[in-house]
Amino acid sequence: MGAKGQLTITPKHRGAYMHWTDWDLELDGEPITVPDRYYTAPPGIPVGPAARIAALYQEFAHALEEKRRARPDFFDALRLHNLLAATQRSAATGTAEVLLSEDPVRTRPAS
Repeated sequence: MGAKGQLTITPKHRGAYMHWTDWDLELDGEPITVPDRYYTAPPGIPVGPAARIAALYQEFAHALEEKRRARPDFFDALRLHNLLAATQRSAATGTAEVLLSEDPVRTRPAS
């Protein structure tokens, strides 16, 4: 339960590995549609491991072309782990957690 309601996330295909399925999102019981810009796999690739790998290869190719770091990277993972830890602490204590906008360990190096 957050300040704006209860967010529920469940796999579309129960029993599937978490990276092999899409997710249903609800806020206070009302479905939330994920904007298309968050689907990074090339069009026509079905949901599942192939789509995840295709999206990673596509991002890697774009990063090489643009001479930048590919994402996600270590710093994205660290930020996500910090967010998950804060979510767990908040759920356990019932209090809000404040996250820093910058990485507390170190900031992302320049490309």
